[in-house]
Amino acid sequence: MAYAICIKATSQVALYKNNPDKFCGCVYYHAGQLDCFPLDTVIEPDNQIPVSHKSIAEAHFDNALECWLMPPDFDSLLRTAIDRSLTMNKRQKQRLLDVLDSPAK
Repeated sequence: MAYAICIKATSQVALYKNNPDKFCGCVYYHAGQLDCFPLDTVIEPDNQIPVSHKSIAEAHFDNALECWLMPPDFDSLLRTAIDRSLTMNKRQKQRLLDVLDSPAK
């Protein structure tokens, strides 16, 4: 079965704002900066969740899937967060960068 690697976003930002070692490896958006994030939001690259393509397709057909386009600079911000992460080791960082560099199928 094929899977998408989803990076979890959270509005529980206090943990990150109070921990510079975690915060430096995140993408941060202020409340309302993007329509999809009405609250302050952190995206931490090492907080990944595999989701099967089947589950995504089922959610789409059930109208239970909300999709948003990230801004053009998100790829760059995500790569910077991965590079700066103090919670991922070199191998984990490279694996995630390899996934980002792989062509979509």
